[in-house]
Amino acid sequence: MFNISFSELLIILLVAFLVVGPKDLAKVARSLGRAVKKGRNFIYDIKSYVNSDGDNHPIRDVKDAVSDVKEEINKANPLAEVKENLEKEMEPLKSIEKEMEPLKTLKKGKTMLKK
Repeated sequence: MFNISFSELLIILLVAFLVVGPKDLAKVARSLGRAVKKGRNFIYDIKSYVNSDGDNHPIRDVKDAVSDVKEEINKANPLAEVKENLEKEMEPLKSIEKEMEPLKTLKKGKTMLKK
């Protein structure tokens, strides 16, 4: 959940031991555990409220509206229009590139002029 490695956890516990002291460390750990449990229960209650069946949930309305907007953006695909315009602009450059093809084969110092 917090992506804490064992060595980081060990350092945190050592600092907590030094700051709080050995007498109160158990009380602090117990209080911290209770706070984490209350936080998890709160998050679970919120998720249950959002996912519960019913029509009168304002959060569900917002979630549905966001989903609708996301679908419209995916349908519109604004990048496809930009890509199409860029491809149209590239066509004259492609013909110029074909005309320049013989110049690629020339070696340095030589010309295509006939003498």
